[in-house]
Amino acid sequence: MISTKTKLNNLHPQPLSSIQVTACISDDNVREMFKVLAQHPRLTHIDFHYKNDSSVSENSSSDLMIFDIPSLKNHSNKLSISTPCILLISSVENGAHKKNSFSEVSDYLFIDELSPILILKSIDYTLKLHGVNQILHRQIDDYNTFIESNIHPVLIVDLNSEEILQVNQAAVDLYGYSKDEFATISIRDIRPKEDSKILDKAIAMVNADGASEFQDIFRHLSKDGKIIYVEVKSVPISTINGQVRMVLIEDVSDQIQSRDRIIESERRFKALVQNGSDIITLFSASGKLLYISPSIERVIGLKQEDVMNTTIFDFLHPDDVPLMQKTQADLPHATHQIEIGPYRVKNTDGDWRWLETSFLNKLNDTAINGIVASSRDVTTQIHDQQKLEASITRYKNIINVTSDIIYEFHLETQEMKFASNRSDALFDYQNNQILKRADWELLLHPDDKENVISYMNKILNHNEIKQGVIEYRLRRKNGKYAHFQDRFFVLNKNDGHGQIQGALQDISLRKTHESIQEFENNMLTLYAKDNNEIKVVLEKALQAIETLIDGAMCSILKLTKGNCARHLSAPSIPPDYSQAIDGVTIGPKAGSCGTAMYKGSTVIVEDIATNPLWEDYKEIALKFDLKSCWSVPIKHQNGKVIGSFATYYNAIRKPDNFELELIQRAANVLGIIMENWQAREDLKQSNERYDIVARATNDIIWEYNLTTEEMTSTEGLFQKFGYNREQDHLHYKWWLSKIHPADKENVTQTILKHLRNDNPQLSHKYRFKTTRGDYRYILERLYVIKNDIQMPIRIIGAMEDITDKEKYLREIERQNLLLKQISWDQSHKVRAPLARIMGLLNVIEATNKNNFENDELLRYLSDSSKELDQIVRGVVSKIELMKKQPV
Repeated sequence: MISTKTKLNNLHPQPLSSIQVTACISDDNVREMFKVLAQHPRLTHIDFHYKNDSSVSENSSSDLMIFDIPSLKNHSNKLSISTPCILLISSVENGAHKKNSFSEVSDYLFIDELSPILILKSIDYTLKLHGVNQILHRQIDDYNTFIESNIHPVLIVDLNSEEILQVNQAAVDLYGYSKDEFATISIRDIRPKEDSKILDKAIAMVNADGASEFQDIFRHLSKDGKIIYVEVKSVPISTINGQVRMVLIEDVSDQIQSRDRIIESERRFKALVQNGSDIITLFSASGKLLYISPSIERVIGLKQEDVMNTTIFDFLHPDDVPLMQKTQADLPHATHQIEIGPYRVKNTDGDWRWLETSFLNKLNDTAINGIVASSRDVTTQIHDQQKLEASITRYKNIINVTSDIIYEFHLETQEMKFASNRSDALFDYQNNQILKRADWELLLHPDDKENVISYMNKILNHNEIKQGVIEYRLRRKNGKYAHFQDRFFVLNKNDGHGQIQGALQDISLRKTHESIQEFENNMLTLYAKDNNEIKVVLEKALQAIETLIDGAMCSILKLTKGNCARHLSAPSIPPDYSQAIDGVTIGPKAGSCGTAMYKGSTVIVEDIATNPLWEDYKEIALKFDLKSCWSVPIKHQNGKVIGSFATYYNAIRKPDNFELELIQRAANVLGIIMENWQAREDLKQSNERYDIVARATNDIIWEYNLTTEEMTSTEGLFQKFGYNREQDHLHYKWWLSKIHPADKENVTQTILKHLRNDNPQLSHKYRFKTTRGDYRYILERLYVIKNDIQMPIRIIGAMEDITDKEKYLREIERQNLLLKQISWDQSHKVRAPLARIMGLLNVIEATNKNNFENDELLRYLSDSSKELDQIVRGVVSKIELMKKQPV
């Protein structure tokens, strides 16, 4: 990685003569003054352009933009962050630019202080600052890429707060926490509680020497409570407080368990040899004695504790030292049992005893992890030949029972022979049959031959190289190639009779799964990128499969609701054939794909010409030289068939186990891609329908996330009440601040009480403030969405402006009150005097019975009073009837 210093030193600013500057200045006087200044000789090499508000766009090709505050406000949402800007401000506006915090601006110039030299310096400074910022952003991207792409779990932790600041995907996979969950826990949450003191001690050690690297093995805790043994390597990251560290995690649970098994194995080993007649010794590759059996005392008279701090050379006869030294040098590289002897050792009486020793290299055996030596006292018994034959027999048995193919290659004769019976089954070469190097090279895969031969020549030409490991493909007797791992040791290369002893392990199955896994990962990663269309992903998937199966031509069909098979992708199949089968109805005899979709199971057709499933379609296939077809149905996760994946061949053939597994797993991956694509399309349509409904309704639709406290709304909220979406950022506190103070407490309590209820719907009224300062009456309907455990997570609301309706209702209430008052006046104030008049008339009539002159007048007056009484009663009845009428 190039250092920051190096990058900055290599940063060459663009010559000012090639700089294009666009000035967008709304003030005519300032623009004219700037044009005059730009004509100064010091600025004539800069290409200035002057544009009005409507001509500035985010696609501007300028190297630098100059704005005043009104122009920048109008265009800040159109500018690319990659274009640096200079802001012109007046002394009156000093401080306004800071309040508005224009993130696009790199430098500020006072209009009344402008000069050609100041403009030139500002342009030069802004361009250099922009270059440095670009380097900084790239370094941040490189840092994040390094963290995320690391195959080992990586944690960025703050030792002061014990927070986990950042993790990569490998850490998510190991511990089981999501990245969001990691942000809410501390480094203590991933450790057993009983290990808290160990953590405190480790932090204290790091704090004592914060600049050094720290490494140790600890117990960690996964999300599901599983104990994980991890090796922790941490280094400090340069920060302000110096306590942020990058922690590299390696899961060593298997190694710890292996170590425990070794300890147990050693205990059993000691128990087995405790009473043996031979001296059993276990020592390391460097010759350090790890264990010796008690039989040492019976053979040469020494006790175990007397020899544990010694070596074999302390007791060897001087003439036998070279033999033991050579043996010790060869043992760490030995692949089979080594026998040496007889040689002499001195006992406690000063006599020399003859021993023979068998050495077995178990350094690669995790249960032993050492070299086992079995020494026999042959002073009085000479059975060298018998013991040698027994040793050879054991060696052959090991070769025959192992799954590896053991071979020997003689450097002098350039001849090879297999020492394993499995070579006959794989390569048609008998056990111990001699084959020349050229014969072996003929078995190599053409694509591997050059690399393998080059590697082997390097091994043979460098005396210091004693062993090697390489992977390549060899042709088996059936003509197909298999993957092998070749582990070998180079022995006695310097004496002219050297040889290579090695073991071939068939790793075809491992390679198969690696290839399939790589294909699956690549395809799912490719699909995860939003800018990739489904047809592009499917085509690349088919091309990848075709590289894994020789001669394969792949095709994908989609099953429609009418049970018809429609063509999706087939990059290598003749287009005329794909068009010919497009729209075919599936059925029990509809070729390989149609039958596979109909039955819901894999269909393998080795010979299209003779298979009855192809009876109606074979002429089409044979016309394009398609002779066999294997098809796998593609299923939704609910088990429903949604399509088929097929491989065609120009030869009659059937799949082997690898090919069968590959096409079935490929169908699963393609099913995931198709299923997710359909879900994505359904979501897109749903969102489009939501947008249409939101635009069509007069109600204001809003949504509030209770977890993140984020709030979104349709444009009606801003249009109806006058707020600005750019300036008024939606959140709960903003919405609450706009509710009438008299309604705020009731609204909050109503919503909180409703969140605890089972009913998801709520309707309530309140007053909402506009930018003009007045309040509008709102009828709001809420719907609460809950998660699987019935906890509220989101609220969706619809705000209806009922201000006009409320005014109408209040006017009706006022009229009813007025009518009620009129009714009271009519029934009490008007009828009371009228009743008195009618009473007086009755009195006058009774006292003036004989006064005939007044009879006619009294009669007219009485009739008028009664008529007036009926009118008053009618008015009161009508008012009462109007009050009862619905609004």
